[in-house]
Amino acid sequence: MNDYMELVRYLESQEFYRLVDVIKYRGGRRYIFKTSIRDGEVYIHLVFYKDRAYLELWPQSFAIPMATYDLGKQPLSTPLALVNILRRT
Repeated sequence: MNDYMELVRYLESQEFYRLVDVIKYRGGRRYIFKTSIRDGEVYIHLVFYKDRAYLELWPQSFAIPMATYDLGKQPLSTPLALVNILRRT
């Protein structure tokens, strides 16, 4: 869990990510960050449930996530690179 909190602290330290909400529930937490992209905003949900961690990308006004990444199986650099590409286009 400490590694995941380092991830939250990293995103909080970046000027283009803004922490919007923290939702606590039994066995986990959901941190919601917002960043601007060309066509609006994208929300980055960091979901920590028990010993698992997921990153979800939610474009503005989507009812379901555009993409979900299991941070235990995929490097964090993949979803963050996608967000950076969306920010630049």
